[in-house]
Amino acid sequence: MYTIRRDEDDEIMGYVVPVGDHWQATTVFNAALADPTSLEEAEDIVRRDGLSCLADRWLVEYDGEWREARLQEVRPDSVRLWWADPMIEQSPHGQWIDTRAHKIRRA
Repeated sequence: MYTIRRDEDDEIMGYVVPVGDHWQATTVFNAALADPTSLEEAEDIVRRDGLSCLADRWLVEYDGEWREARLQEVRPDSVRLWWADPMIEQSPHGQWIDTRAHKIRRA
């Protein structure tokens, strides 16, 4: 696994992870950014989308269904999110989700 950092301030932008003979571009919380590809292309994807994608809509598998959410804060093993469905009862501070226990993908 390679950590990709922003040149200006050393901020972690994401990771490039080996997958068979290819490389997977992932976010800072290890969600896939694209299909596996070459090492160079995976690194380019992380540099292009690694941080900006955090503002995108995401889908989270939760209680057996896919729910749309917005990320509020991310850590390597968890994300704090706000469910997009206004009918879901939730804390005004969002909800922490363990990214190892739930599938998360870009909407």
